[in-house]
Amino acid sequence: MRDWAYEIRDAIVETSNGKNVTEWCKKAECWKAIRGLDLPLPSTLPPEIGGTTQDTGKGKGRERPADPSLSPAELDAMHRCQGTSAQEWIAISQWGAETGNLKDWQCGIAATLSGYAARDWAKAPSVKQALRGVEILNIAEAEGAPFQNAPAGSVRGT
Repeated sequence: MRDWAYEIRDAIVETSNGKNVTEWCKKAECWKAIRGLDLPLPSTLPPEIGGTTQDTGKGKGRERPADPSLSPAELDAMHRCQGTSAQEWIAISQWGAETGNLKDWQCGIAATLSGYAARDWAKAPSVKQALRGVEILNIAEAEGAPFQNAPAGSVRGT
């Protein structure tokens, strides 16, 4: 978390657009901007996290035990998918269908992820969906799909 602190602070200040930062931090828009950051996960989670993760299903906001079977790459894939907006997922799905650069099932996954994003990730993608989602993002980026509305400084494909 110490590694993320400066990047998060800078994003809060930058997205506040001169507003009172302490008031800006209370806004949903601030939280959405912070969630859109591409913050790398360490290869092992530090002990102070205590092996818990936010429950993104029903009862949102409660803590549940982290799935110890998830690898750092799987956690990173889920984070990357959730850092992509609903509009971006829709644009990718439409672009893939129009250009033929994505298979039908890939367009379907992008559309599904757009629905999850539109509901503020009340339902998290499965590991399989997240891994496929990253593949889709990589294809879209490599082919120059016009979807990237990511925050400045966000590095996709890493």
